[in-house]
Amino acid sequence: MKAVLFGILTILCIGKTLQGQVQHSLECGLDLIEGGIVKQRMLDNRATVHPNAIEALQQRRTITWIPVTIRNVGDDNGNGYTSELSIYAMFCDLNNDYASQNIQFYLNSPITYLDLQSIHDNAFSNGAKMAMRNNKVPNTLNIYVGRSVNNPRASFYSGGINDFVFMLNAQVSATTNTCSHEIGHFFTLPHTFYGWENKDYQALYGGTKAPVYIGGKLVEYEARTGPTANCNTAADGFCDTPADYYTTRESCPYSATGLVARDPDSIIISPSDSNLMSYFAYVCRRTFTNDQQNAVLADIISRNWTNFSAPASTATSLSGAQFSPISPLAGQTIAASGGFVTLSWNPVPGATSYYLEIFNTIGGIAANTTSPIAKLTVSGTSYNILVNSLNLNSTYAWRIKPLNDYYTCSDLSTFYMFKFGQLTNLQKLTDNQSKVELAIYPNPASASEITVEVAAANIENGTFKLLAVDGRVLETYPASSIQEGVNQFKLNVASLTRGTYILALSTSTGVYHKKFLIL
Repeated sequence: MKAVLFGILTILCIGKTLQGQVQHSLECGLDLIEGGIVKQRMLDNRATVHPNAIEALQQRRTITWIPVTIRNVGDDNGNGYTSELSIYAMFCDLNNDYASQNIQFYLNSPITYLDLQSIHDNAFSNGAKMAMRNNKVPNTLNIYVGRSVNNPRASFYSGGINDFVFMLNAQVSATTNTCSHEIGHFFTLPHTFYGWENKDYQALYGGTKAPVYIGGKLVEYEARTGPTANCNTAADGFCDTPADYYTTRESCPYSATGLVARDPDSIIISPSDSNLMSYFAYVCRRTFTNDQQNAVLADIISRNWTNFSAPASTATSLSGAQFSPISPLAGQTIAASGGFVTLSWNPVPGATSYYLEIFNTIGGIAANTTSPIAKLTVSGTSYNILVNSLNLNSTYAWRIKPLNDYYTCSDLSTFYMFKFGQLTNLQKLTDNQSKVELAIYPNPASASEITVEVAAANIENGTFKLLAVDGRVLETYPASSIQEGVNQFKLNVASLTRGTYILALSTSTGVYHKKFLIL
């Protein structure tokens, strides 16, 4: 029976506007049948997972790691994606909400992009659910993020053979904790008000006592002991979550004033406004009770998810303040090489990837964050900007956010400005220009050797690299000593065939590029 029930489970976040029913603005709205299946799965785990197994997992006092796969969904043309910055904020919030349980989530792979019109248009459609099911990565918690533009009701967990979470992009942030709520359903937690789904206590009963049954389900009494106590079976089935009949977005802290909710004995209930499985205001929802935590652990055990390895880096000391650019330096003019401009920076300890933003500027003095050139995550410590994205003699701003697969909570660095210029020959160095300039002749070249002139403001050690236009390193030359002033070097290029190449010079002050032709 458990397998049959689990197989038909689909938890949808819906809102209905009917008399005596409530409309949930961008929230999960399990109906009685679907919520009942979630609850039954929790009760099945309670019956089959021995308490000693839960206690042993708790007593390990180590983190239980859960791998997560995130798909950023757009339309068939690659439009309509959700901001990666918002996804990282949501992921940070998720880990914060589950930290007290020693449960932490990590990205099984980088955020991937999925161009599927069906999900983009209506994530609730059968075709969209099938597409999400078919794109799942086994043995990971699969989260899809999208717009569902024709049916933007809310986020939802779809269970059974689907077993994934869909997050509506409007709820993807560090403040809504909707993802934590949906993953609570993933791990078998019903709403604290189970039985009242789509029912408005105030509209139906207006402060009078609640009925014994609502929608055919037992109403939970406030009492935890005595002849009327039914907390172990009614509502969400947990006795350490107080009775809760509130299915609209309630303000917090909760105050039992006005038309207060009363149980079937006319006792005023005292719902928890901090429980993540309630519908109280986002700002207050931050906790799970002990019984809820045990249910989550029981489901992790049931899924055989107790022994995933930790990610490669679990550093949590990452900060944008650790960002140190190599090239271009602040205020530097940089030229294109081989059709692109290269941004490079020093690695941040503990970071395995970097979220990078590049913007146009307002008057060359401030980033214009409404006019992005690029927003993306890179795995290395450099990024090539195509020159057709830039305007000659214009100033741009860039910044990074260091990340690893687990920790996405770091702040963004301050902005660094650079100017895109085209240096055609050696110029006199000033404090406002690059510390190193390159010139190559003959250019175009037809011989087996080229002459490289390097003008340096200071004594440097440098290394020349020969690159293809796609950035591949073709040859690395021995390190060279560069003196203050103009230096001249002869480089062998006999192995090159006809075409365009890039010479890169790496020094302590940055990486400098010059394009040349072989005839």
